[in-house]
Amino acid sequence: MKRFIKLLLFSFFCLSGNAQEHVLDYEGDLYFIPASMTKYGQPFLYSRSQNGFTVYDGDLNIIKTYTDPLVGTTYQRRVVQYTCLVDPETKEILTEWTVGEDRTFEETLYADFRGCEIYSDDNSYHSRMIYLSQTFFDDDEDFEFIQSDRTVIPITVKTQDYINEHSENSTEEVGEIMSASDENEWWRDYGAEGCSMEWDNERNKTVYKLYKTEEYGGLFYSSLKIKSMDGTVKQALNGININYAYSYRGNCYVRGNVSGKLYRIGTKKDNTSQTRRGDVDDNGVVNVADHVKLSEIIMNQNKY
Repeated sequence: MKRFIKLLLFSFFCLSGNAQEHVLDYEGDLYFIPASMTKYGQPFLYSRSQNGFTVYDGDLNIIKTYTDPLVGTTYQRRVVQYTCLVDPETKEILTEWTVGEDRTFEETLYADFRGCEIYSDDNSYHSRMIYLSQTFFDDDEDFEFIQSDRTVIPITVKTQDYINEHSENSTEEVGEIMSASDENEWWRDYGAEGCSMEWDNERNKTVYKLYKTEEYGGLFYSSLKIKSMDGTVKQALNGININYAYSYRGNCYVRGNVSGKLYRIGTKKDNTSQTRRGDVDDNGVVNVADHVKLSEIIMNQNKY
């Protein structure tokens, strides 16, 4: 019996020795910067949270962090819903627009980073969004991300009026405007956003009930910027759609908001520099000296 117990204890300790090791605490979710998008051809693991980024080296030590300085900013958003009644036969307005609901929301601003899906010239496809890179926009060692400027709209100002006034700088995609002449959506001629039918006891018949909403305050998103993790703005991306990007011969290309337009981001890069990932000393050969140099670079990064 004692021998059996000793065997069980021995088996337990063996299993304990192979147990999972807790190695990292992080916020948000984890992503990779692919090797092809880093300065020296080495991938990086990073976390993206509501506050910012944290980049890790191969031993999961923190290399760089970024916290959005606007995180925690509070603002208000007011939503007012109106209704009116319309005669279903004559389309005559039976009542003035009246307030059905008026609510004010207290909001808190969190980090808002723009990611994109990358199509590469080697026909590889990244299923996860890319939010950080080193070489997607230039060839330096900085980690860079895309973020929109955000402006708090005063609660006394109509959101749509503010957007219309600043529309040339907006990064919001404008949806297709519906035709008011569509017979199935005749209620748009009255400035409504929708309608329903209900019984009206006062008039003793069924009438149309029209709805519309007005919003005040909130946030205005404008001027996409490429930023490094020290907060430096490297480039503005006005009039560009960031949902998809193309990595072609070392350069980054994105589609414009206008169909059929393609733009290069950043200065044109030397195509040959992208074919020798890991060649740190740029002598055309990837060898032990490159790995030693790379280790020195990572050690220096850890000092910041």
